[in-house]
Amino acid sequence: APKATGASKEQLVFTSAADCAATGMIKQPQCAQAIEAAMAQHLAGSPVYRNRPLCEAKEGPENCERMDEKAWRPRLSAVAASVAAAADAEASGAQLAGTPLYPTIAGEHGFRTLGNAMMLIDGDLLTFSPQAVAAAEVNASLAKN
Repeated sequence: APKATGASKEQLVFTSAADCAATGMIKQPQCAQAIEAAMAQHLAGSPVYRNRPLCEAKEGPENCERMDEKAWRPRLSAVAASVAAAADAEASGAQLAGTPLYPTIAGEHGFRTLGNAMMLIDGDLLTFSPQAVAAAEVNASLAKN
């Protein structure tokens, strides 16, 4: 049967391989691959700041993590992966890509990409694991303070 076009764009948002696999939407090995891919992107592409105040001024309060003595970066909070791509990766043996996600800045309920695209809990074609929902709620409450 042909797939519904909307379903092929569906993304799963999660915080760990275990909670990703627990949704039943993506298998554990592909969940782990997506996290590895997102981490590599995070390490290669996230902005670096000289100190925490500079980082938090740009990324929001409590949204930064220390890299080393002289550098801070936005805190990786969740990962998004395509449900259809995960099934393809499982079938083909290809590596599944994952998108690193960061806390929202204005307290929106969800996450944002490095390019500041929003992935919100009530967004179309997005499924959040229970842990991702909890993390988004914590981030939103921190931003409101």
